Amino acid sequence: MLSPASSKSSESKTHILVINAVAKLVSDFHRGASSPYSRPLLGDRTKIRAISQVYEQQRSIGKDALIRGFIVRNWMIVQNICEGKDNLEHKNLGWMKKVIRLLWTYSHEMWVGRCKQVHESTTGATDSMNHQELLYCIRRSLKIPRDELSISEKKLHINISNGMRVAHTKTLARWVRLLKQERLSTIRQRRNGSASGTRLQKITRFLKRRDGA
Repeated sequence: MLSPASSKSSESKTHILVINAVAKLVSDFHRGASSPYSRPLLGDRTKIRAISQVYEQQRSIGKDALIRGFIVRNWMIVQNICEGKDNLEHKNLGWMKKVIRLLWTYSHEMWVGRCKQVHESTTGATDSMNHQELLYCIRRSLKIPRDELSISEKKLHINISNGMRVAHTKTLARWVRLLKQERLSTIRQRRNGSASGTRLQKITRFLKRRDGA
């Protein structure tokens, strides 16, 4: 992605410490993790300290932000430090735009590959997910507020929460399907209940009462 050898315009200017930090963030996204910056044992302490700070800033806005092209502006300052510029506030917009463009290209290629894996496979979307992706889907479902859940959903959430840490991939895939089915079922029931409640109102509510009636 940000390999120094892949482009002469931007990556060749990107310092190796910046490349490694960005690669670490992308790797964490794929693994569904969010780990702190691992400082290398060798290298310029000033550069490493600056990268460590901006790395944490990038993590703080979400582990999927980088892969979507949302980059902390202080990466430009870090790049200026690594390039040895006197003016650290220099707006290195050309470099930043090219990095964002590379991230978008990478994201698009990843998305295309994912679509091919899912839709050109006979196993289906859920079965093609890896363990970490399934856990991510489950955690998102478990964040739904309890007051929006049906009784069956609440029971399912409790069972999954208690067993997801030790569950096998096939079990996680089954749970993802169950969570989707239960959510759709709850939504349909509430919609039908709301519609039927409107239809079953007594017609006398809409008639004017006559004197002596």
